[in-house]
Amino acid sequence: MASKTQLDKETTMAAEQQTTPLSKAPRGKYSPQDKKLANDIALAGQMMETALADAEAAPLLSEGGYTPEKLNEILTLQKAAQKDFIARQQADGDQKAASTAFKQADKAARKLFTSLRGFARTAVMRDAAAKTALGLSGTAPKDLQNFIVAAEALADRGADPQYAARLAAKTVTAVKLQALKAKVEDLKAADRAQKAAIEAVPRATAKRDASAKVLFDALVEYKAFARQQFKDRRDIAGRLMI
Repeated sequence: MASKTQLDKETTMAAEQQTTPLSKAPRGKYSPQDKKLANDIALAGQMMETALADAEAAPLLSEGGYTPEKLNEILTLQKAAQKDFIARQQADGDQKAASTAFKQADKAARKLFTSLRGFARTAVMRDAAAKTALGLSGTAPKDLQNFIVAAEALADRGADPQYAARLAAKTVTAVKLQALKAKVEDLKAADRAQKAAIEAVPRATAKRDASAKVLFDALVEYKAFARQQFKDRRDIAGRLMI
């Protein structure tokens, strides 16, 4: 007869072999807490499937209300928890991807703006009003919103006839201004996507945790009954992983 320690080890090994959430979640590295949660959710599913398949245990489980229908209800909770776990991992991966995309868009827009800004300032160096209108006054803005305002000022107003010829003479052509406009639009879109992805993570986390709690609450009650029911049948208890 297997000892409790041996049974616990076998249960842990079985869970690690059945980590469906780990295999399906497409992105993101797992923290120790996430890995444990994935294993616990996977083990819950394996426990229910094993109980449903065990003909010897079935009538004894039914005595406590754990009929096949009830076990399937818990299995449904397990599948919901697994789905929400995967969604949380996806949200985390989406946030990382969105942040990377934002950094790339920010770098590209600033690089082009910095290059054009230097030439544009030489074109209107003695025209303070023009520098203000084109977003060229003072030092180049570092924070995002001020940067976007300055870059859009140059891209949009630079096409105005009163500035266009002077800018083009210093290599700041209409084509380059259009390219700057496109990069600023890419940056704004990346910023929106990053904000949305950041906001999605806590929502997905809350949903995952709520689903897991419902599952584990049901599992605690099931295991409490099953352990009592099979306290003298360690063979069945071992098969049911309780």
